[in-house]
Amino acid sequence: MVKTLGLRLVRLLATVFAVSFLTFFMTSLLPGDPVDTIIPPGIGERDEVLVAQIREELGLNDPFLVRYGNWIGDVVQGDFGKSYVTDQPVLSEITARLPVTAELAIVAVLMSVFLAIPLGIASAYKQGKAVDNSISAVVQFLLSVPPFVVGIFLIWGLALQAGVLPATGWVRLTESLTGNIESVILPASALALSQLAVFTRLVRADMISTLQENYVLSARAKGLTDGYVLFRHAFRPSSLSLITVVGLNIGALLGGTVVIEQLFAVPGLGRKLLEAINTRDIIVVQGIVLFISAIYVIINTAVDLIYMVVDPRIRVKSA
Repeated sequence: MVKTLGLRLVRLLATVFAVSFLTFFMTSLLPGDPVDTIIPPGIGERDEVLVAQIREELGLNDPFLVRYGNWIGDVVQGDFGKSYVTDQPVLSEITARLPVTAELAIVAVLMSVFLAIPLGIASAYKQGKAVDNSISAVVQFLLSVPPFVVGIFLIWGLALQAGVLPATGWVRLTESLTGNIESVILPASALALSQLAVFTRLVRADMISTLQENYVLSARAKGLTDGYVLFRHAFRPSSLSLITVVGLNIGALLGGTVVIEQLFAVPGLGRKLLEAINTRDIIVVQGIVLFISAIYVIINTAVDLIYMVVDPRIRVKSA
């Protein structure tokens, strides 16, 4: 068990290191000069002496590997640098917006999981019948509609027409519980519906396979109720794929909410990343991408460990 945890930790660190190098390398290839972001636009030619001074202070004249080594060395110590635009610490900007994106992603995943599990189980239990066909048709429709299109219709229907929820904006949980719930429902629902379709199909496919296993047939032969067999004997071994995809989607949503955050004017990491790209605030782009990647890898490692808890066969194999 200790050896397994050690290998997981080494793989985690290696992945984060590789992502940091690729992120730094790709942002260094972007055209333009970061100094143009720092010096405010003015009339006439820019002061070349001032430009040279700023480049020297930022280490932009150093070779690529030296610049990367200095940056990653500071990151390891918790210093992600300062924004070229706001002159604020990058880590402070990330930590200020992370709770917003994290709440949005977690609420979206929880909404989709709580709906997908009963829908997937019902679809598998009633395979080939009207219930299964109806659920499959709805799922197929949701898979074909992008989240931002769902978001537009939600804004039009629930915000503009019904007026029951705000169309844009965000109220933090520390400011108002009711306001926070109202502001999170629409963007989370736009993200959740596409996730719901994926999770439902996954649960259905795994449940259909599990229901054919001998131990499930044996449980039914003992006279156990269908509900007990479905949730106690069939769903648990069928949940491994769901756990994997849920873990991957939480990590992916942390960096993949750019369009939804922009659409609903949510002040999260995705919107900040888009603003940094538009203003060529490279140091912020590097910090956000590295931070999200680290969280993504950590979540995947946690999913691997949850496997051992859910499925004893994996635990025995690892031992």
